[in-house]
Amino acid sequence: MIFLHTADWHLDASMEAGLSQAKASERRRELYLAFEKMAEDAEEMGAKAILIAGDLFDGANPSPSAVSRVSAVMEAHPNIDFILLCGNHDSTARVHLPTIKNLKTFEEKGVFRYENVAVYGAEDPSVSPAELGILAEDCNIVMLHGETRASGSEQIALTRWENRGVDYLALGHYHRYESHALDGRGKYVYAGCPAGRGFDECGEKGYVKLTVEDGKVREEFIPLAGRRYHTVALDISAMGSAYEIETATLDATRDIPKQDAVKVELTGECVPSLLPDTKMLSTRLSSRFWLGKVKDCTTLKADIRETDKSLFGVFARLVGEKIEDEAMRQRVLTCGLRALRGEETAE
Repeated sequence: MIFLHTADWHLDASMEAGLSQAKASERRRELYLAFEKMAEDAEEMGAKAILIAGDLFDGANPSPSAVSRVSAVMEAHPNIDFILLCGNHDSTARVHLPTIKNLKTFEEKGVFRYENVAVYGAEDPSVSPAELGILAEDCNIVMLHGETRASGSEQIALTRWENRGVDYLALGHYHRYESHALDGRGKYVYAGCPAGRGFDECGEKGYVKLTVEDGKVREEFIPLAGRRYHTVALDISAMGSAYEIETATLDATRDIPKQDAVKVELTGECVPSLLPDTKMLSTRLSSRFWLGKVKDCTTLKADIRETDKSLFGVFARLVGEKIEDEAMRQRVLTCGLRALRGEETAE
């Protein structure tokens, strides 16, 4: 018996904070296509259900167009149950979805059974196993949305779930795929987000395929093809010219597919005359990739501040006297140098 575990789609998000309006619109369409692709995969696998562990939508009041697209996918696959748990972002989104025979939702908590497999869910992550009525003789999957590494209202206290007959804790909230042992019997797994929406969601994304045989759950991470986000660190300390920095930036990203989004973070120490031109470098990357960005994370060499007799040298010494925190000092120095050159100070 096969199930798919997914979460954190955040459909209907604007995504315009780090993208142009056109690119944000394109990325939103790609997420819907990825949702359709996952449903098609489930059909081909003969899956019983897709378990959506929270935040299918980005808000509690998704737009009619978002609801329509999601509903159409569910209705196109009537042999698959879509078991939807609401998360902290889409806490009441289920009320906006139409009545669809194969859409199963939890109003607070509940269970859906497939022969000897019981799929439990609770929208309050602090729920106790006793409240769900888990039977140890079943193969038990529990859906929750929350944090295992934090306290507060969204905390999932893993110790409460140990040795309670759970075979697979299907979690949502963290956007990176994680799989850990819960106890001698079960695991707790974050499916991660299915597709990157920014540079905080880099790398391979997808969903988790669960195969239940003889009462045991076997998991397999399945990547979803499509555009990915990459962050590349590049140390420019030993570089002696702007051309060398540009060449190294392009070389460091040479093996990344052109359809992807790339951010290069420049690190190391540099002299003021070699302060990276991030705007020019970003333009060069953007000509190669769907999205290209460069962030200056370098620091200015300390000895320059002491010996430089220019206006910047005077400025650097004043900053050194006034600001104790080194990270803030470097930030102010870099912004000040860019301002003195008439360059944009924002990255």
